[in-house]
Amino acid sequence: MLRILSLDPVEGIMTHNPVIIPKDKNVEEAAGIMANRKIRCVLIGEKGQIIGILTETDIIRKVVAKELEPSRVKVGEVMSSPPLSVSSKTPIEKVYQTMSDKHIRHLMITDQGKEVGIVSAKDLVCLTAEEMEKYWYNERF
Repeated sequence: MLRILSLDPVEGIMTHNPVIIPKDKNVEEAAGIMANRKIRCVLIGEKGQIIGILTETDIIRKVVAKELEPSRVKVGEVMSSPPLSVSSKTPIEKVYQTMSDKHIRHLMITDQGKEVGIVSAKDLVCLTAEEMEKYWYNERF
């Protein structure tokens, strides 16, 4: 039987060491960081605490679609806050359900209250594709 969603902890598929920027950076700077690092979101930090997350979707819906000038909009004005998070030990299946229920594409991963990673919908799709490939290969050979 095909087991698409794993009971393994999310720490196995998360992106480690998330990028954290201050809330007073402008959206143009944040988008440049995201493009250079080939990432789809950044965490927003203030005084050692994560206060928000800025995603490509936030930039499109809250800046571009409203025809705002990215160099004049601070990330703190358009970030999603507070960021949702789960423990690094949370089963991938539960992470998928949380993201689906909340209609989000990125989820902060914490370990003992400290941000340690990000998991994206793309990570889940890649996992599903990998598991399907293994299943297909094992069934045929």
